[in-house]
Formats: sequence, structure tokens, C-alpha cells
Amino acid sequence: MTESTSTAWAPGKVILLGEHFVVHGSPAIATALDQGTEVAVRSLPVPEIRLAGGEGNPDLSTRMLRAIMRELGAGEDAGIEVDVRSEIPSAAGLGASAAFSVAAVRALSGLGAGLGWINDQGRRAGEIEDRDIFRIALEAEKVAHGTPSGIDPFLATYRGLVWFEKGPPLRSEPIAAPEAMDLVIGLTEERGDTAEMVARVRALGKRHEALLSALTEAAGRLVAEGREALDRADAVRLGEIMDMNHGLLSAIEVSTGPLEELVAAARTAGAAGAKLTGAGGGGAMIALCPGRADEVHRALERAGAGPIIRTKIEARPVCPFK
Repeated sequence: MTESTSTAWAPGKVILLGEHFVVHGSPAIATALDQGTEVAVRSLPVPEIRLAGGEGNPDLSTRMLRAIMRELGAGEDAGIEVDVRSEIPSAAGLGASAAFSVAAVRALSGLGAGLGWINDQGRRAGEIEDRDIFRIALEAEKVAHGTPSGIDPFLATYRGLVWFEKGPPLRSEPIAAPEAMDLVIGLTEERGDTAEMVARVRALGKRHEALLSALTEAAGRLVAEGREALDRADAVRLGEIMDMNHGLLSAIEVSTGPLEELVAAARTAGAAGAKLTGAGGGGAMIALCPGRADEVHRALERAGAGPIIRTKIEARPVCPFK
């Protein structure tokens, strides 16, 4: 067999408003990061997967890769070597597994085109569109997280600053923020497990159905008001809404002591608003801090955050689903 190679990159993400509640039907607002994951694949003459680089669970990554290869029409005799280089810490709520999934789909699609892989629709692997890349990456995310909302692979596929509803039907709208806003991301040493945290909130909802329904409705209202604040570039109002959203996340028991300490440190240093982002149970928090990014960065360092990522909320490419 002739050796073939293919490389692709996909970004991470942060959820600005609406995490967890998006799984239960509420909308969310999220933005792609400038940081991401690169996946390079090379064909092997033996039917195995060799994985190098990256963080996290190699066995889980291998199962995700096998799911992707099945979707792309790779035969049982297909073998690959995979090199992963990521700027995103794993299990931190920043979409690391989705960035890996989307980059892997793109890279394996390119590889499969040269090897003659044919999917169930009778198309060559390299002929798939972004819509298919999102769908396949979502299948890989189900291997990792059980019942994900889909927002992570969506942002990794399409990028942008978006309003997202998982549906069905899935609905997204691009948000054209009038001006960029500074965002500082701080991480705790502890890491949460998305599948575990989603299951915990689902179990909480079974015990307190009416309460979770009320909190989900409140989260949806905050997301709607957050979009209005973004449309007006009103960082003060957006920060207040982020603070309130963090309160809802604390109410469903996904925050932790270290996350609370970082959130408090950011607010004390002048952030317009701060909250955890992602599944919680550890991982990342975000601080909206126009004009105060340096001060917030130093405060998070003193509070023990690491690593710290600087980015901006800004409009990016348009999304396809309406």
C-alpha cells in the first residue's frame, strides 16, 4: 500500500453563556478560540492505530478515531499513525476533545480520499462537506461524553461567535459583535469529566424536575439578554449577565472551590464579569475584562491559575444552520 499523509487543524471554544442548560433545551452563546489542535495522520500497512502526542486518555482517543474511520468508510484492514499537537488543555471545558475530533475528521477525510475510502452515502471520504464533518465529529464526541449538546464540535467545525440551540432541529445564528472584547481564561489544577457532570445535572433534574426547569428557563432569558448586550457592545451589562449565569451554574452544583476563588479574584481585579465555562467540576473560568486584561491576568496568577489564556470575543465566519 502506498503511504499517504494528511494534516488538519481545528479550534477550541469557550461558552460565554448557557452551558449545561443547553443540554436541556436552552440556548447558549459560544465563541471559537484562536488556540486549537492539529492532527497529522499517516497510513500504515498494518490494521492498527498508533497514537502519539496529545493529552488525555489514549484508549478513548483510539475509540474516537475508530468511530470516525467507520463513518468515513475505512475498511477493517485500515491502519493509521496519528500525531496530535494541541494548544488546549484537556478536560478543561475548552473543547479539546471536539477540536481533536474535528481535526481528525478533516485529516482522515483527506487521507481516505487518497486511499479510496467510501462512506455509506457512496461518496469518497474527501468529498464530505462541513455539515458531514460536524455530524461525524459529533459521533466521536458521543463516544467521549455520552450525550453532548453538540456545541463543541459545531464551533470547532464552523468557528465564529454564535447563538446555538441543539434542537432538534439544530439552530444557530452568527452574532456580529460590534467590537472585540478582552477575555481572560484561567484554569484550575483539577479537571472535570464532561460526561460525569452532565449525568450529575441530569440526576439532579430527576430529583428536582420543577427546579431544573425553572433554572433552565432563567438561563435562556440570560442568554437572550446577553445577545442584546453583545449587539450593543455593552460589556458592563454582559459582565453582569455572566455573573448571574455563574450563580445558576453554582446552583446546579457544577462549580468548585478553586473555580470560585478564580472567579472572585477576577471580579476583584476589575473584570466586568466572570464565570466558570464548560462542564465544571474543575477546569476553566472566563473573565470579561475590557481595559483590565493585564490586571485580571496578574490576579489570576496570584490566585494560582495556570495556564492562563488571553483571547477576544469577536465576530468570525458565518454559520450554516438556521
